[in-house]
Amino acid sequence: MIELSDAVAGYRNFQLAPSTVTFPAGRFSALIGPNGCGKSTLMRMISRQLATRSGTVRIGERDAANLPQKILARQVSLLSQENIAPAGITVRDLVGYGRAPHQNLLGIASDEDRRKVAAALGRMDLTGMSHKPVASLSGGQRQRAFLAMLLAQDTPTMLFDEPTNWLDIQHQVQVLSLIRNLAGEGRTCVAVLHDIAQAARYADHLVVMKDGAIVAQGSPTEVVTAELVQEVYELAVAIHPDPVTGTPVPYPLA
Repeated sequence: MIELSDAVAGYRNFQLAPSTVTFPAGRFSALIGPNGCGKSTLMRMISRQLATRSGTVRIGERDAANLPQKILARQVSLLSQENIAPAGITVRDLVGYGRAPHQNLLGIASDEDRRKVAAALGRMDLTGMSHKPVASLSGGQRQRAFLAMLLAQDTPTMLFDEPTNWLDIQHQVQVLSLIRNLAGEGRTCVAVLHDIAQAARYADHLVVMKDGAIVAQGSPTEVVTAELVQEVYELAVAIHPDPVTGTPVPYPLA
């Protein structure tokens, strides 16, 4: 579980409003909102890539600010938007980096590390290209390689900043189903998503942001209304149920 209590972070030209929200364990929470509203900033604050200026961020029962870096890395993993692989590194070695928080100072891989890496490669359909340089991959394949690194890290809290970037529709469905399954295993999963219909279909808890502030949170049915979409996105829509899942889908009227 992640609990934010009046938590504030930001940059010189942008600052989050004091944020109070709970991302429950065993749930897939989706952060939605317009571009530039602060979703990625909130994720960086939770993962401590950005310092909290005031308020608290709790990971489970502990204040994230007091956790040693290696302990934090065993508790929280983050798929960033800006993923850079070292030159010449193979897919398998990149995924192996996810095991670093679990290793000693010598960084010697254990049998458990190798099992976790192999399982992560298989789960992301990358076993057959594990020997390839990451630089040779397509954008979608690279995204899946970094997702596999997160799986290998095997943390109880997992943050995904736009995980469907670069992915075709088949792999978008695969990744969103994967996140839902990870939450079903008891993990706290939070993902930044832009597609409201996808967020409503796959996540069971939505948090909506606008201008650095959290403006709504709840189930998809509670959150995705014509009034909220008009307020947050300044777009007139009609809401109709998804023909497969019954979850709300906004259809622009203009």
